[in-house]
Amino acid sequence: MTQEVISLQVLLKGPSMQRLFLLFILTLATVGMAAEDWKGPSPGHQFTVGGLGGLAMVDGTAGFALLGNAGVKILNRGFVPDINDQVFLEADLGPVFFSGFTDLLVDTHLRWDFHKDDDWTFYALGGLEGLFSSGTLGHNQVNPRFGIGTIWELWQGVAVRAEVSNDLLALGITLYL
Repeated sequence: MTQEVISLQVLLKGPSMQRLFLLFILTLATVGMAAEDWKGPSPGHQFTVGGLGGLAMVDGTAGFALLGNAGVKILNRGFVPDINDQVFLEADLGPVFFSGFTDLLVDTHLRWDFHKDDDWTFYALGGLEGLFSSGTLGHNQVNPRFGIGTIWELWQGVAVRAEVSNDLLALGITLYL
């Protein structure tokens, strides 16, 4: 036997490693079968609503953001005709809790969705956000906002959303309407 075969047999010794290896090979085979990723029909939903929670960073100060969001589709087939992409106008609203004070975050942006398949959507966003505080310790400012994220549809119309932007690291739920 060659050295590579012997090494593989040692690695796969035991039933749990064999099952793990088989699962890995089957996963690779399944991924290879998805030849039409990024090219399917556009999703039928016109609106999204949801919530995000996570770490917010403003002027070097960390806080906890709890945001509600709503979006409306403004372009069904986006800027790239060969792939399945849509553009949404989206707004976020909610408190950002800092140590000793709370700001209100209001933002509006374009969210450009790229649909890989029925389960996964990846997106980029860009727009403006405002932070407003009634206290003397808070922030009153308007800033650009840009980021990336992913949406994983768990059930029909219900999805988990994760987002990383210049000022927010968040996880939440999105509902398709």
